[in-house]
Amino acid sequence: MLRAFFLLGLMIVALPARAADLPPEVDHLLWCSSAFYWLSADASDAGQSAEADSYDQWSDLLSQRAATALTALGYSPEEISDLGDSYDNAVVNELKSPQGRYDPASCAAFLVD
Repeated sequence: MLRAFFLLGLMIVALPARAADLPPEVDHLLWCSSAFYWLSADASDAGQSAEADSYDQWSDLLSQRAATALTALGYSPEEISDLGDSYDNAVVNELKSPQGRYDPASCAAFLVD
């Protein structure tokens, strides 16, 4: 049991350290993907289904682009999934605060091919 807690602790410590090594563009992609995810949920809650669908599609697109970049950097599928979850948790709090890492309006630049 103690060994399991030790390994869990190592995984928790390793994830943020690995995330800190991300290139800025990948960090921004992950942040925007999570921001669009939460904006989709907000639009859906407000009954704006067309807007919610757009945000959801954009979130998926940016998530796929980030996953491609992370795979090229040597991240495993499990690490990519965990990283996405950690961004979702961080971004929801940042969107509630007056100042986040990025302005959600900056995410539109990633939607252009």
